[in-house]
Amino acid sequence: MISDSATKARVVSELKKGVESTPENGLFLFMYSGHGGCERMGGSEPDGATAEDEFLCLYDNYMLDDEIWEIVSKCRGRVFLYFDACHSETMYRSVSVPLIRDIGSAMSVNMVKTKGFMFRPRASAMSEGASPRLMCWSGCKEFEYSYGSSSGGIMTNVLMSRWRIGKTYGSMWNEVLSGVGKQRPDQHPVCTVIGGGFEGEVFR
Repeated sequence: MISDSATKARVVSELKKGVESTPENGLFLFMYSGHGGCERMGGSEPDGATAEDEFLCLYDNYMLDDEIWEIVSKCRGRVFLYFDACHSETMYRSVSVPLIRDIGSAMSVNMVKTKGFMFRPRASAMSEGASPRLMCWSGCKEFEYSYGSSSGGIMTNVLMSRWRIGKTYGSMWNEVLSGVGKQRPDQHPVCTVIGGGFEGEVFR
């Protein structure tokens, strides 16, 4: 989906279709290269994370990290998320869900968005039983920027130029880090893993 075809309604619809159709032994892949933003909530979380809510900038609206989590956390198979966007380290989850790199269960959170795109959290647990197997490649840390040009995001161009069948998640990630670091030393991509299932070849 590119430009005006990437409306929020369509992105949400396709995400739900993909998650619902992914079998237990399958892999659901969602890749996004574009603008990302964040809104300060104030205060801090128990794990030390600042109270920010990240969001994707779609053609006609924003899509909150909480909304992404609500969809992908229900996937029966593995989930691979890729965000080449500013502030994307935690683009897949709520600020009220601690950044946990290896867990057996997770908790989803409901959010309320007020007018004017001011985001206010309502931290009420909706599902303590969710246990996704998830890997997320983010273009930068929470308060950094993902850089690019008219040819696309730096991380995406690095990934596309170095992609080869047979590489493992680890080896491919190291190449992404190296490639981005050579072009933008001030941009630090982040890899987060929840659960297992990402030991073999990438996307296999």
